[in-house]
Amino acid sequence: MKPIKVKAFGLINFTKKQYIITQVIVFALIAVLFVLSLIYDFDKFVFGNAKAVILLITFLETMETFFMIKKFRSKELLK
Repeated sequence: MKPIKVKAFGLINFTKKQYIITQVIVFALIAVLFVLSLIYDFDKFVFGNAKAVILLITFLETMETFFMIKKFRSKELLK
């Protein structure tokens, strides 16, 4: 049985396992950036408020993950 694939942003085909691994890496990098922003001053590099930008990116990544998992679930139900 072939694994179910979903296109992310119409560009890249992902299986569910590949997508989850990618998102784990992305969220780990975001967490590292957030911790570093607490230690160092990144405000001069990121629009004057690094913590807010990192939290916004985290929110957007969470929304993307929600909708992609929803796409995977709908394709699994169709099969």
